[in-house]
Amino acid sequence: MSNKDDVQNRKDTEQKQNHKDQNKWQAVRQKRDYVLKLPVETNYLRLILAAVYIVAGLALMSVFGQYEQTQIPSQYWPSTVIAIFVTALFIAVTFKFEGKDRRNWHIAVGLISFFLIAAAHQTACGMPIVTSSRFDPLGLIQLGLAFLIMSALTALFFALTNRLRLSVRIVLVMLFVLSCVNFFLLKFRGDPFYVGDLLTANTGMEVAKNYAIGISGTIIAGIYMAICAYAVSTSIPSKIDFGGKKKNGLMRLGALGVTAAAFVLIMCLPIEDVYDSWTPSSNQYITAFVTNAKLLHIPKPKGYSAQAAAQIVKTGSKKASAEVKKNTNAGKKATEGVASGKKPTVIAVMNESFSDLSVLGNFQTNEDYMPFFRSLSQNTVRGNLYVDVYGAGTCNTEYSFLTGNSTAFLPENTRPYQMYVNYKTPSLAKNLRAQGYETYAMHPGKSSAWKRNKVYPYLGFQHTYFYEDSFSHSELTRNNYVSDRATYQKIIDLYKNRGSKPQFIFDVTIANHGGYNVGTNGMEQIKIINMPNQVNSNVEHTDAEEYLTLIKESDTALKEMINYFKSQDEPVAIVFFGDHQPRLDDSFYADVKGKSLSKWSNEEAQQRYITPYIIWTNYDIQSQSNKNLSVNYLQTELLQTLGLKTTAYNQYEQAMYDKMPVLNSKGAITADGDYLTLDDAEKYNVGVQNYRKVLYNNMFDKKGQKRSLYLLKGAPDGKSDQELRSSLEAYRKKYGNSNLMNVVN
Repeated sequence: MSNKDDVQNRKDTEQKQNHKDQNKWQAVRQKRDYVLKLPVETNYLRLILAAVYIVAGLALMSVFGQYEQTQIPSQYWPSTVIAIFVTALFIAVTFKFEGKDRRNWHIAVGLISFFLIAAAHQTACGMPIVTSSRFDPLGLIQLGLAFLIMSALTALFFALTNRLRLSVRIVLVMLFVLSCVNFFLLKFRGDPFYVGDLLTANTGMEVAKNYAIGISGTIIAGIYMAICAYAVSTSIPSKIDFGGKKKNGLMRLGALGVTAAAFVLIMCLPIEDVYDSWTPSSNQYITAFVTNAKLLHIPKPKGYSAQAAAQIVKTGSKKASAEVKKNTNAGKKATEGVASGKKPTVIAVMNESFSDLSVLGNFQTNEDYMPFFRSLSQNTVRGNLYVDVYGAGTCNTEYSFLTGNSTAFLPENTRPYQMYVNYKTPSLAKNLRAQGYETYAMHPGKSSAWKRNKVYPYLGFQHTYFYEDSFSHSELTRNNYVSDRATYQKIIDLYKNRGSKPQFIFDVTIANHGGYNVGTNGMEQIKIINMPNQVNSNVEHTDAEEYLTLIKESDTALKEMINYFKSQDEPVAIVFFGDHQPRLDDSFYADVKGKSLSKWSNEEAQQRYITPYIIWTNYDIQSQSNKNLSVNYLQTELLQTLGLKTTAYNQYEQAMYDKMPVLNSKGAITADGDYLTLDDAEKYNVGVQNYRKVLYNNMFDKKGQKRSLYLLKGAPDGKSDQELRSSLEAYRKKYGNSNLMNVVN
């Protein structure tokens, strides 16, 4: 090849490369032009209005900040400022996309609108915009469910109005108003506003009548968000023409179908699994509202009828009547041996997180963490108590003890105190009142926690004592929670000042509440010195050690109380039990068992649902040990031990106990010691199937409930909402919501 040809080839190659480079830069310029030349429409007036809105919005934020009530909380400052600028953007310009870009823009702006609606109602409630809980750490499931609910509502209103933008705005206004109502109810009564409140007559009027309602900083921040959502929604088409009247009608029918499909999906999906009933602020409010509505409906068990349930109770009661009569007579004889014709003082202590972790596996400590509790054998019935909750859900154990109803079959995270209890609910307190008792209930935490300020009167307690009125100056444990000793002193004070009637005193303690990283200075320290099955060699279980130190402190306080009542001449009985085990780091469970939690069997998993119990008296009774039972049977065991009257339901539960002494949310244990999962027990055990029918009759069948089966003759109703209204309002005015222990127990 000649030199001339070489030169020509090089020129051709350079030209090709230059051409490629030109094409490349042209593509870059086209892309840049596409980005820079957005299809927007504006004018000077709109730009001026946008600027005015920014200045006015920021200025008003500053003005509101001068007053404590209207000051926007600092956690909402960034989102509020962003909302102001986004609103200004949509005031200033209109985006004019065409073709496929237009469709994508409408989808994007719809999703943005939904997020802003969620942000508006969360902010107005004073809740995080993006939530987090142990059930949904990132909050994405809760947010996704909120989007599903808003989409269903939008589709419903579109089907009714044929206006898409209007439908989105109706959802915005409706949810924002709902959130404002929720904010005020949270503020004034401590409970969220749920569907159950709509079923109570005149709830909205009650709130408006009793409370001085004023705008708050969170509602102001929510208004900024709502204005932003309204502004963004201007980019949503007002009306969509699908090509004629017939097609438009079909699309509206399709929208109704979307709403129905979303409703079915919500009913079928286990959305309650991510619902945190313990901490309302851990939920997207609209998701929690719908979840609560779903949980209000408990389907009837297969083959249920009120007559069938009544017959099941009567048959079981008849089977156990001789046994119950024998046990009750023995208990009555023991009591009358101390004081003829006198009923015992009954003290029930449900101790927060009290448990013996040795039921999980082998570990050694530097000293025994419950020496006194273990030493109790004389005049004592004791054993393991199987509960339905772990690490939280105190009120479920409380409910089961006071009503005898198992919560094992309720949906996950359901709390009967919040949803299923009313002044007609049968209870131990009401049946003891029918036997002449004066009834007392106390809890050294917020009166509104788990609605106890309403639930205790519903259940027939005549006197209640809470942190605000009785324990605000009491001794604290870990400088945080009222000590067990303080509540036991309150019990002793009530006993000393008793009248002529026997007393039933119910105490729910709080001292051992999690978390276990606060420190236990000044207490006798418990240390774990050996874990034979340990798999995490470099892990120190400081949370478990703090917990065990607290149990030692509780053990000492229990000793002091029992020693006091030992010295009393009149008959006294104490039933003492834990509500649930503590929630500790997963590494502890791996080390105590020698394997990770994921490898535990169903039976091993049930061990985390065991707490100890005792029934102790200051007079001679027949002692028993290793009498293991589930918490729904505990009141029946107590009544027989003390020689007190039992209902037909108590006698039926004794018959249940004889065949299946343990039935909880993690499974069942038969009298022969066989373990069944809860699913298998429901499928194959006729006794369990019948028990579900009885529970439905007692808990949910308001019209068909056979009250004489669950209540003794003369047992009163509790206080109704109407009767409680004035006392709750007076309590709120006296104690307010400030300086309360920031814990739900």
